[in-house]
Amino acid sequence: MEARGNVRTSLSAKSSTAKDRDGGRLPGLLKEGQAASVNAEQLDYKGGNGIAEYTGMATLVQGDTAIRGDRIVLDQQKGDLVASGSARSTLMLDTGRTDGRANEIRYDEAARTVTYSAGAVAPTSGQGPSVPLAQVTGPDGDLRAERVEIVLARTENGVDRLEAYNRVTTVIGARTGTGDRMTYHAREERYVLSGAGVTPVSIREKCSETTGRTLTFFKSSDRIIVDGNERRRTETKPCTQQPAPNLPQSSPPKR
Repeated sequence: MEARGNVRTSLSAKSSTAKDRDGGRLPGLLKEGQAASVNAEQLDYKGGNGIAEYTGMATLVQGDTAIRGDRIVLDQQKGDLVASGSARSTLMLDTGRTDGRANEIRYDEAARTVTYSAGAVAPTSGQGPSVPLAQVTGPDGDLRAERVEIVLARTENGVDRLEAYNRVTTVIGARTGTGDRMTYHAREERYVLSGAGVTPVSIREKCSETTGRTLTFFKSSDRIIVDGNERRRTETKPCTQQPAPNLPQSSPPKR
Protein backbone atom coordinates (compact mmCIF):
# COMPACT_ATOMS: atom_id res chain seq x y z
CA MET A 1 0.00 0.00 0.00
CA GLU A 2 1.21 3.51 -0.85
CA ALA A 3 -0.10 6.93 0.14
CA ARG A 4 1.09 10.38 -0.87
CA GLY A 5 0.44 13.86 0.49
CA ASN A 6 -0.46 14.74 4.11
CA VAL A 7 -0.65 11.10 5.23
CA ARG A 8 -2.27 10.50 8.62
CA THR A 9 -2.48 7.06 10.20
CA SER A 10 -3.57 5.63 13.54
CA LEU A 11 -1.87 2.54 14.97
CA SER A 12 -3.83 0.28 17.29
CA ALA A 13 -2.24 -0.58 20.62
CA LYS A 14 -1.79 -4.34 20.67
CA SER A 15 0.00 -6.14 23.46
CA SER A 16 3.72 -6.86 23.10
CA THR A 17 3.50 -10.20 24.91
CA ALA A 18 4.83 -13.38 23.34
CA LYS A 19 1.42 -14.60 22.15
CA ASP A 20 1.06 -11.49 19.92
CA ARG A 21 4.52 -11.54 18.36
CA ASP A 22 3.17 -12.66 14.98
CA GLY A 23 0.75 -9.73 14.74
CA GLY A 24 1.25 -6.01 14.30
CA ARG A 25 2.26 -4.16 17.45
CA LEU A 26 3.70 -0.91 18.66
CA PRO A 27 7.36 -0.54 19.71
CA GLY A 28 7.80 -1.60 23.33
CA LEU A 29 9.10 1.83 24.37
CA LEU A 30 5.52 3.10 23.97
CA LYS A 31 2.75 2.48 26.48
CA GLU A 32 0.46 -0.48 26.03
CA GLY A 33 -3.25 0.16 25.77
CA GLN A 34 -2.87 3.53 24.02
CA ALA A 35 -3.11 4.14 20.28
CA ALA A 36 -0.44 6.12 18.46
CA SER A 37 -0.65 8.34 15.38
CA VAL A 38 1.96 8.69 12.63
CA ASN A 39 1.88 11.56 10.14
CA ALA A 40 4.12 12.15 7.12
CA GLU A 41 4.14 13.26 3.51
CA GLN A 42 4.45 9.71 2.19
CA LEU A 43 3.76 6.14 3.36
CA ASP A 44 4.97 2.87 1.87
CA TYR A 45 3.52 -0.15 3.68
CA LYS A 46 4.59 -3.71 2.99
CA GLY A 47 1.96 -5.85 4.68
CA GLY A 48 3.80 -9.13 4.09
CA ASN A 49 6.60 -8.25 6.51
CA GLY A 50 4.82 -5.55 8.51
CA ILE A 51 7.22 -2.78 7.48
CA ALA A 52 5.73 0.74 7.37
CA GLU A 53 8.01 3.48 6.02
CA TYR A 54 7.00 7.11 6.55
CA THR A 55 8.99 9.87 4.82
CA GLY A 56 8.82 13.65 4.78
CA MET A 57 8.44 15.37 8.18
CA ALA A 58 7.46 12.06 9.80
CA THR A 59 6.03 12.29 13.33
CA LEU A 60 4.91 9.55 15.71
CA VAL A 61 2.88 10.72 18.72
CA GLN A 62 1.40 8.86 21.68
CA GLY A 63 0.24 11.19 24.44
CA ASP A 64 3.27 13.27 25.50
CA THR A 65 5.69 10.88 23.78
CA ALA A 66 6.83 11.98 20.32
CA ILE A 67 9.44 10.82 17.79
CA ARG A 68 10.26 12.91 14.70
CA GLY A 69 12.56 12.61 11.73
CA ASP A 70 12.82 12.95 7.98
CA ARG A 71 12.02 9.22 7.87
CA ILE A 72 10.44 6.78 10.32
CA VAL A 73 10.39 3.02 9.72
CA LEU A 74 8.22 0.74 11.87
CA ASP A 75 8.63 -3.03 11.97
CA GLN A 76 5.23 -4.11 13.27
CA GLN A 77 6.26 -7.75 13.57
CA LYS A 78 9.36 -7.19 15.68
CA GLY A 79 8.26 -3.96 17.37
CA ASP A 80 11.38 -2.11 16.17
CA LEU A 81 11.56 1.56 15.13
CA VAL A 82 14.09 3.72 13.28
CA ALA A 83 13.86 7.51 12.93
CA SER A 84 16.54 9.12 10.76
CA GLY A 85 17.46 12.55 9.45
CA SER A 86 17.47 15.29 12.13
CA ALA A 87 15.75 12.82 14.46
CA ARG A 88 14.30 14.03 17.77
CA SER A 89 12.43 12.31 20.55
CA THR A 90 10.53 13.05 23.73
CA LEU A 91 10.04 9.84 25.72
CA MET A 92 7.78 9.73 28.77
CA LEU A 93 9.48 6.91 30.66
CA ASP A 94 8.60 5.63 34.12
CA THR A 95 11.74 7.37 35.39
CA GLY A 96 10.72 10.73 33.90
CA ARG A 97 10.80 12.69 30.66
CA THR A 98 13.82 12.12 28.44
CA ASP A 99 14.58 14.28 25.38
CA GLY A 100 17.04 13.30 22.68
CA ARG A 101 18.35 14.35 19.29
CA ALA A 102 20.66 12.65 16.80
CA ASN A 103 21.07 11.82 13.15
CA GLU A 104 19.40 8.46 13.85
CA ILE A 105 17.26 7.14 16.70
CA ARG A 106 16.83 3.36 16.73
CA TYR A 107 14.73 1.23 19.07
CA ASP A 108 15.50 -2.52 19.23
CA GLU A 109 12.68 -4.43 20.92
CA ALA A 110 14.73 -7.60 21.53
CA ALA A 111 17.47 -5.64 23.29
CA ARG A 112 15.03 -3.11 24.86
CA THR A 113 17.49 -0.40 23.79
CA VAL A 114 17.07 3.09 22.32
CA THR A 115 20.22 4.16 20.44
CA TYR A 116 21.01 7.76 19.48
CA SER A 117 23.72 7.92 16.81
CA ALA A 118 25.46 10.95 15.31
CA GLY A 119 26.15 10.82 11.59
CA ALA A 120 29.15 12.22 9.74
CA VAL A 121 28.64 15.58 8.04
CA ALA A 122 29.96 15.87 4.48
CA PRO A 123 33.33 17.66 4.23
CA THR A 124 33.39 21.30 3.21
CA SER A 125 36.17 23.59 1.94
CA GLY A 126 38.60 20.68 1.63
CA GLN A 127 38.27 19.70 5.31
CA GLY A 128 37.57 16.18 6.47
CA PRO A 129 34.06 15.10 7.49
CA SER A 130 32.97 16.23 10.94
CA VAL A 131 30.97 14.11 13.38
CA PRO A 132 28.47 16.00 15.54
CA LEU A 133 27.26 14.69 18.87
CA ALA A 134 24.04 13.01 19.85
CA GLN A 135 22.36 14.50 22.94
CA VAL A 136 20.12 12.93 25.59
CA THR A 137 18.70 15.00 28.45
CA GLY A 138 16.63 13.67 31.32
CA PRO A 139 16.43 13.11 35.09
CA ASP A 140 19.91 11.51 35.01
CA GLY A 141 21.60 14.60 33.51
CA ASP A 142 22.62 15.97 30.13
CA LEU A 143 24.68 13.53 28.06
CA ARG A 144 26.47 14.16 24.74
CA ALA A 145 28.50 11.66 22.73
CA GLU A 146 28.80 10.19 19.25
CA ARG A 147 26.53 7.35 20.39
CA VAL A 148 24.20 7.12 23.39
CA GLU A 149 22.23 4.02 24.37
CA ILE A 150 19.29 3.90 26.77
CA VAL A 151 18.79 0.34 28.00
CA LEU A 152 15.26 -0.04 29.36
CA ALA A 153 14.29 -2.31 32.22
CA ARG A 154 12.72 -5.61 31.21
CA THR A 155 9.56 -5.28 33.29
CA GLU A 156 8.89 -1.54 33.00
CA ASN A 157 9.65 1.45 30.79
CA GLY A 158 12.24 2.89 33.14
CA VAL A 159 15.98 3.34 32.51
CA ASP A 160 18.09 0.40 33.61
CA ARG A 161 21.40 1.64 32.17
CA LEU A 162 22.88 4.38 30.02
CA GLU A 163 25.88 3.85 27.74
CA ALA A 164 27.80 6.58 25.89
CA TYR A 165 30.69 6.18 23.43
CA ASN A 166 33.30 8.59 22.02
CA ARG A 167 33.75 12.26 22.96
CA VAL A 168 31.54 11.90 26.01
CA THR A 169 30.47 14.93 28.06
CA THR A 170 27.98 14.49 30.89
CA VAL A 171 26.55 17.22 33.14
CA ILE A 172 24.89 16.14 36.39
CA GLY A 173 24.01 19.08 38.58
CA ALA A 174 27.22 21.04 39.25
CA ARG A 175 29.46 18.23 37.93
CA THR A 176 30.79 17.98 34.39
CA GLY A 177 32.55 14.79 33.34
CA THR A 178 34.46 14.11 30.12
CA GLY A 179 35.87 10.90 28.67
CA ASP A 180 35.58 8.37 25.85
CA ARG A 181 33.15 5.95 27.51
CA MET A 182 30.50 6.30 30.19
CA THR A 183 28.16 3.81 31.85
CA TYR A 184 25.37 4.84 34.21
CA HIS A 185 23.80 2.19 36.44
CA ALA A 186 20.37 3.58 37.35
CA ARG A 187 19.61 1.36 40.32
CA GLU A 188 22.82 2.38 42.12
CA GLU A 189 22.88 5.92 40.60
CA ARG A 190 26.51 5.14 39.72
CA TYR A 191 28.46 6.68 36.83
CA VAL A 192 31.69 5.18 35.44
CA LEU A 193 33.84 7.32 33.11
CA SER A 194 36.85 5.88 31.29
CA GLY A 195 39.30 7.06 28.65
CA ALA A 196 40.88 5.57 25.56
CA GLY A 197 44.46 4.37 26.05
CA VAL A 198 46.44 6.81 28.20
CA THR A 199 44.01 9.68 27.67
CA PRO A 200 42.73 10.73 31.14
CA VAL A 201 39.14 11.45 32.02
CA SER A 202 38.05 14.28 34.29
CA ILE A 203 35.26 15.48 36.55
CA ARG A 204 35.01 19.21 37.15
CA GLU A 205 32.86 20.71 39.90
CA LYS A 206 32.95 24.42 40.64
CA CYS A 207 36.68 25.08 41.09
CA SER A 208 37.78 21.48 41.67
CA GLU A 209 38.91 18.95 39.09
CA THR A 210 39.61 15.23 39.44
CA THR A 211 41.43 13.29 36.71
CA GLY A 212 42.35 9.65 36.20
CA ARG A 213 42.13 6.70 33.84
CA THR A 214 38.76 5.66 35.29
CA LEU A 215 36.48 7.75 37.49
CA THR A 216 33.44 6.42 39.36
CA PHE A 217 31.02 8.78 41.04
CA PHE A 218 27.50 8.79 42.40
CA LYS A 219 24.52 11.01 41.62
CA SER A 220 23.71 12.16 45.16
CA SER A 221 27.07 11.73 46.90
CA ASP A 222 30.46 13.46 47.17
CA ARG A 223 32.26 10.15 46.60
CA ILE A 224 34.62 9.95 43.62
CA ILE A 225 36.64 6.77 43.07
CA VAL A 226 39.79 7.32 41.00
CA ASP A 227 41.28 4.17 39.45
CA GLY A 228 39.99 2.16 42.40
CA ASN A 229 41.09 4.66 45.11
CA GLU A 230 38.30 6.59 46.78
CA ARG A 231 38.84 10.32 47.19
CA ARG A 232 36.89 13.31 48.38
CA ARG A 233 36.42 16.59 46.57
CA THR A 234 38.61 18.33 49.15
CA GLU A 235 41.57 16.22 47.95
CA THR A 236 41.25 17.20 44.31
CA LYS A 237 43.35 19.84 42.65
CA PRO A 238 41.64 23.24 42.75
CA CYS A 239 41.28 25.04 39.45
CA THR A 240 42.72 28.50 38.95
CA GLN A 241 40.23 31.28 39.39
CA GLN A 242 40.51 34.14 36.94
CA PRO A 243 40.68 37.65 38.48
CA ALA A 244 37.66 39.81 37.96
CA PRO A 245 38.10 42.12 34.96
CA ASN A 246 38.69 45.82 35.52
CA LEU A 247 35.51 47.37 34.27
CA PRO A 248 35.46 51.06 33.31
CA GLN A 249 33.79 53.28 35.84
CA SER A 250 30.57 54.74 34.60
CA SER A 251 30.17 58.51 34.75
CA PRO A 252 27.41 59.93 36.93
CA PRO A 253 24.32 60.87 34.98
CA LYS A 254 24.13 64.43 33.81
CA ARG A 255 21.47 66.61 35.34
